[in-house]
Amino acid sequence: MCCLLRGIVAQYLVDDLDGTAAQETILFELDGDRFRIDLSRENAAALRSVLSRYAKAGRYVRGYRRKSVREGGAAPAARQDNPVIRRWARENNLPVTDRGLIAHRILQLYEQAHPDAS
Repeated sequence: MCCLLRGIVAQYLVDDLDGTAAQETILFELDGDRFRIDLSRENAAALRSVLSRYAKAGRYVRGYRRKSVREGGAAPAARQDNPVIRRWARENNLPVTDRGLIAHRILQLYEQAHPDAS
């Protein structure tokens, strides 16, 4: 969210969990899907607290990056298809957000179920 006031642009982050003011954006990856979430200091600390146990037990992967579309990865679905994909995901009890990027795994499942849609 942003506002324009006398040529000054101010950006405000909104916590994606509770709608309060957010102070930071956190990137994380799970099951091959990358996520970006805006969080308040309190919610960011809670996320780090939960994940720290798993991070300490896990192995760090150096130099890992996912393939981009230019490197042969699948192209994202067209933006106008997102409401249809979200509705399909909910009807099939798959976790999907109301806004933002749709997880790659969900897109793959949708494309498998609708081969003529791609």
